[in-house]
Amino acid sequence: MNTKVKPSSKSIHLPTWLHNLIKYLEKGWHYLVVPPLVEKAKRLEHEEKKKQKSKDEDDDDDFEIDYKRATSEFFRRLFAEFIGTMLLTAGHGADRLESKRGLISNESAAFNNGVSLLFLVYSLGGLSGAHFNPIVTMAFTARLVFPWIWLPFYLLFQFIGALCGGLIIRALFGGTYAALGTNSVDTHVTTVASCFKWEIFLTFCLLFVILQTATKANIIGSQAAIAVGAVAAFDSLLGGYYSTSSMNPFRTLGPSIINNSTDNRHSLWIYIVGPFLGGLLAWVVVSLLQGYLPKSKNEIISAHGEELNNVPDEIDV
Repeated sequence: MNTKVKPSSKSIHLPTWLHNLIKYLEKGWHYLVVPPLVEKAKRLEHEEKKKQKSKDEDDDDDFEIDYKRATSEFFRRLFAEFIGTMLLTAGHGADRLESKRGLISNESAAFNNGVSLLFLVYSLGGLSGAHFNPIVTMAFTARLVFPWIWLPFYLLFQFIGALCGGLIIRALFGGTYAALGTNSVDTHVTTVASCFKWEIFLTFCLLFVILQTATKANIIGSQAAIAVGAVAAFDSLLGGYYSTSSMNPFRTLGPSIINNSTDNRHSLWIYIVGPFLGGLLAWVVVSLLQGYLPKSKNEIISAHGEELNNVPDEIDV
C-alpha cells in the first residue's frame, strides 16, 4: 500500500523581534528613497495631473508611491551625479592643462567650461538636478528644497566622480603633465589673497544664477541650463586668469589627490574655503530676495530632478 505524503503548507513564522526589525528597516528605506520633501513634490505633481484630466473621465487614480521604482530612481540620481561630476572635472582639468601649455587660448578654455556645463545640465538635470558641485547641493539643502538625508549620498558620489575625473586627466595626458590640470595659484600672475577673493566672487555669481533660476523653474524650465552655462563661461573669462575659476571644491580636490598640483597642494585650501563662502553669500542674497522658504513645487523639483517620476518605464504601443 503506497502512502502519499502531502507537502507541508505551514508558513515560516519569524520571531516577533525579527519581524519588527524588518518592518522598521523597510520603513527606514522608504524614508530614504522618498523623503517627505520628495513625497510632497510627487503628491503635488499627481494632483496637478488629476486637475488636467477631463471631467468626463472617471478618475480613481489615487496617489500611491511605487517604492521599487523610487529605489531605482534614487540610484539613478546618484549615478547621474557621479557621471556629471566626473566629466565636468575632467573637462575643466583638460582645459586648464591645455591652456597652460599654450595649446588653446584662455578665451577658448572659458567657452569650453560654459559649454560643458550647459550640455551636462541639459542631459542630466532631469535625473538628479545636475548639481555636480557640493556647494550647489548644500545651498539647495539650506534653501529647504533638497532632502537633507540625500546630502551625504550626493556629496559622496560627487567626490568619487571628481577622483575619477582626475584619473581621466592622468590617463589622457600622462603623469608628466597631469598636475597642470589641477587648480593652483600662479604667484607670477596673482597673489594668494587675490585668488581667494576671486574664488568667493566667482562662486557667488554661479550660485546666485543657479538658485535664482531654480525659483523661476515654472517660467524658465529647461532653459535654465543656458543661464547656468553662460555664467560659468562668464566667470571663467572674467576671473580664470587670476583664480582658474574652480567654483567647486571637488573639481580641485579630486585631481589634487590623484595628480598633485604645480604648487604641491599649498593653495588647495583656497579652492575649498573660497567656494564655500561664495555659496553661503549667494544663499543669503537669494533668501533675502525670494524668502527663506520655497514658494512652489517647481523649485523643489528642479533641485532634485523629477523627470523619471513623470515618465512610465514602459510605453504601450
